[in-house]
Amino acid sequence: METLIAMCMIGLLAMISPGPDFLVVVKNSIQYSSRIGFFTALGIACGLVIHMTYCILGLGLIISQSIFLFNVIKYLGAAYLICIGIMSFMSKDEPLHLDAKKEARMISPAGAIKMGFFVNVLNPKATFAFVSLFSAFITPETPWQIPLAFAAFTVVSAILWFSLVASIFTFQKVKNIFEKAKTKVDRTMGILLVSLGLKVVDV
Repeated sequence: METLIAMCMIGLLAMISPGPDFLVVVKNSIQYSSRIGFFTALGIACGLVIHMTYCILGLGLIISQSIFLFNVIKYLGAAYLICIGIMSFMSKDEPLHLDAKKEARMISPAGAIKMGFFVNVLNPKATFAFVSLFSAFITPETPWQIPLAFAAFTVVSAILWFSLVASIFTFQKVKNIFEKAKTKVDRTMGILLVSLGLKVVDV
């Protein structure tokens, strides 16, 4: 139980730290709606399922020790973040209060899920973070319930945390503030995402 609590606390602190997942949820929530932000959170959770699966199966160690595999993940992730950042930077100056039809044309729930999934699963830092966490706490003698419980906690926490983030950034007062500075916000988000992509390359 002490092992599980320690893993959950470290994992939770890492999750709430601003990073690519946080930025993409904020971007989609502000630009579209809390609903789209929620589906983005679901995509992130799906990406975490992949991370949890290969860590439990022991594949994470292979990935972390294979320069080729790690570089593939690293460059794909960096390219994806840069693409999203460029799209955000070049987005048109349209009002945040979109009607349902216009919102559906711009991004679908499935599109939001895919975006959240790829931002998370292609993040090489997430790979190293989870592999390091499992390596530090999980041994052959550790009951199998511990890693499974941690995996479940991580996925559920991601959905709850990023759904909360999506809700906060779609409160009317918050949205009104962003409405007045939408262009600057889009440009800032774009620069941050591109910067993260470039930073990933230097990992």
